[in-house]
Amino acid sequence: MAGRYMQRKIALAAIGLLALTTVAPAQASTEVTVKNPGGIVSVGPVNADFGFPSWYQDRAGTRVELCLDAQNPLCGLLPGDVPNEDLPISFPDNFPEEAFYMLASTKLDLPGGGRAVLVLGVEAAFANQVQAGDQVVFGRQRVTVRGATPNATLTFRHPYGTLTIDTDAAGDGKLVEDISPAAGNFTTALKSNIGPFLRWDPATAPAAPSGYLGDPGQEHTVTGSPFGYNKFSVSGGGLNQSTNLFSLQGKISTNTGVETQRALLASDMIDVFASSEGTQLQVEGQEGKFKTTRWKQTLDPSGFTHASSSPVPRPHKSRSATLETNRSAARSSTFPSHMESPC
Repeated sequence: MAGRYMQRKIALAAIGLLALTTVAPAQASTEVTVKNPGGIVSVGPVNADFGFPSWYQDRAGTRVELCLDAQNPLCGLLPGDVPNEDLPISFPDNFPEEAFYMLASTKLDLPGGGRAVLVLGVEAAFANQVQAGDQVVFGRQRVTVRGATPNATLTFRHPYGTLTIDTDAAGDGKLVEDISPAAGNFTTALKSNIGPFLRWDPATAPAAPSGYLGDPGQEHTVTGSPFGYNKFSVSGGGLNQSTNLFSLQGKISTNTGVETQRALLASDMIDVFASSEGTQLQVEGQEGKFKTTRWKQTLDPSGFTHASSSPVPRPHKSRSATLETNRSAARSSTFPSHMESPC
């Protein structure tokens, strides 16, 4: 357990909404030389419970969702990440400042006591603080070098590409690439160099826990590199080392999500329209306002659509409808409805 916590402490950095590439020190040879765009291809509907996307999908067809359970070691949350770990995670009062759709990390121990640390991830965080409207998601690649060959240009390869780092007189250097997101713009992560999502290599025992990409508590070989290079290595400055063992976390999504289009209050009925890949959805009723109503489902060229009509008592006032799914799409989406106009 202590080892897992140390790996996460090494892996995490303070969240900064960086420009395309931030380097330290800023020198010409510190740059990403082999990129990997298009690894993540789509993002799911926003989950109204906490304001982040229900899932991200890579070009291999794998979907991952946030792992939000402080009691589940496969989620990789550390002591203190959740304000009260004895209570269920809830937004915003008992929610972590950062969580991951995928997080992979590893390190190289260098001659003389130096170290190079790699972090690859798709991260959910907040522009300022844990509050509605501040949610951001970005893809990150980061390599941090300490005590390597001084004043040298080092070349690092990892599953998603290649980069070079110039070290200073102490043998230190760093490259961080975050594709800078705007709060609420969740398509930004699709522009990153992350993806497809890594998984534990099934050819190496043990197998990954069911429903997860891996277990962050133990290092393991991985697969999924679009270049067929499922390692982390360094060369240059007299160095030539590599490792194929990674700490990896990520929860495979079982949540399809619900994308709401509009709700129309007309006469004594509220008509609700939404899209989802889920097949058993309903409008969750509210006491004294409207009844719980199962959805009717049709399939049009753009995907699955759902409609529901529920009786609404008068007088008509501003109300909200909460769309909740069964286990096949276990999240909700909430929106306002008004008599004067659809939403």
